[in-house]
Amino acid sequence: MIKFREPVAYRGIGEKNDGIIVKAEDALTYAMERCGLVHTDGGDEDDRREFDEYIVDYFYSGEWLTIYDEDEI
Repeated sequence: MIKFREPVAYRGIGEKNDGIIVKAEDALTYAMERCGLVHTDGGDEDDRREFDEYIVDYFYSGEWLTIYDEDEI
């Protein structure tokens, strides 16, 4: 079985995000604030988890590097 490592942070690159580091535990909050999104009371726990994962994957797919090692922060 292949075990994937979880990201520890995201490092911004490019003009807008250069030098910004967002720790993984803050990634969802930061992405939602930057996109102007808020959670609502709708949906169940599975829907919310799926939404949260989608937002993080989407937001950090552009000018961001995923950091997997604490030493790289």
